[in-house]
Amino acid sequence: MKGFLVYSTYDLIEEKTIVKLFGRLENGQSFASVHDLEAYFFIRKSDLKKAQPLLKKFKFQETKLKTFQDQEVIKISSTNLSASIIESFHSASLFDSA
Repeated sequence: MKGFLVYSTYDLIEEKTIVKLFGRLENGQSFASVHDLEAYFFIRKSDLKKAQPLLKKFKFQETKLKTFQDQEVIKISSTNLSASIIESFHSASLFDSA
């Protein structure tokens, strides 16, 4: 049976990001789905030392992935990824603007 997403939102509960999805099945019944989310992004491996002060509450792991410029990247993940945390990475020039 197919389902159609009608609305999505998230909450921070006990320092975890919880995603809530609401929708309707093709037979007309409503549904809700609630899941923990571990958000992630990537930074250049060469920037890891520069990022260390910002990574206290993050997990990071090596990957086989590379940028378009053939630079190795590190996966950074957290169950609590707020806009202010992302802004701190931007302020430290750890994200490319393009």
